[in-house]
Amino acid sequence: MAAPFWTKQHYPGYETKIVKTLEHLDSLRMIDLTIYKNELGLFQADVTLTLPPITITSQKSDRNDLEYQIQNDIRELVEEIVQSQIKDEF
Repeated sequence: MAAPFWTKQHYPGYETKIVKTLEHLDSLRMIDLTIYKNELGLFQADVTLTLPPITITSQKSDRNDLEYQIQNDIRELVEEIVQSQIKDEF
């Protein structure tokens, strides 16, 4: 099994640490972005995001809190990846 692209771990004290497991994030193109003016004269973006496997490790004392934490961790990670991938377009 391939190593995860990013690993995000929560340690006691709710500190968050993001670890890059691949050294050259910027050299990997995971996004296909096309920006153009549509028939209404508005800028339109068509985006396809292809993600590698992502591993998240989260810890919470309450099981109900864990579900929210996992969703939040994934959302933050995808946001970071998208931001780094589209920065050259704007």
